[in-house]
Amino acid sequence: MVIIFFVMGLIFGSFYNAVAYRLSNNMSLVKPKRSICPKCKKELGILELIPIFSYIFLKGKCKNCHEKISLFYPFIEFLTAFTFALSYHLCGFSLDLLIMLIMFSYFSIVIYSDFKYMIIPDEVTFIVIILTVILILIKALYWNVIVAFITIISTYVFAKIISIILKKDAMGGGDIKLMFFVGLLLNYNAILAFFISSFLAFPAAFYVTVKNKNSKIPFGPFLLLATILIYIFKLDLITILSWL
Repeated sequence: MVIIFFVMGLIFGSFYNAVAYRLSNNMSLVKPKRSICPKCKKELGILELIPIFSYIFLKGKCKNCHEKISLFYPFIEFLTAFTFALSYHLCGFSLDLLIMLIMFSYFSIVIYSDFKYMIIPDEVTFIVIILTVILILIKALYWNVIVAFITIISTYVFAKIISIILKKDAMGGGDIKLMFFVGLLLNYNAILAFFISSFLAFPAAFYVTVKNKNSKIPFGPFLLLATILIYIFKLDLITILSWL
């Protein structure tokens, strides 16, 4: 079954690449029907749509225009495949498996869209939140929904205050909406996710700022990575504070 989930992940990873690219560029999800080359806009043939292997066979170049294909595409496909297989390995067939698949799917799309375009598509976030709310309610974790609302309001207020102090945007709207999803999954540990993600993002932010003071780094992927680590390893804010 692990292999089956890995193959499923490859297929979904290819789909997520297309979703992230199209939504980030304000394109329709249904037209054109097949994925296109981002450079020459030509629809890809069937053999060009095979996850990872098509990239290898084509030596990382478009068959039509011969422009280089971004490594993001095979990376997202492999990442999704690996995380789907990991989800089944950790959870088996359960509600937690569905939550993990949603979380990792969101992670794959956000990595692509946020790193390449500094955008987290609202359409994806809303669908992910709706599905997660349903699963959270099935698990009878009603308090998580309340905490999620508290989290997004608190994050919005915090971001506004920091923006006023720094006289520039502290967090994007996509990151603030993402915090609702984090609150749904982690309850009060959403606070822990925020601090861990800030710690993870700091080296990258420092490096980018040194190279170019006007450069920015996306916060969404780091926030989701922190959420994944907390969810998988069951880290707890109160337990950690008791160690200090």
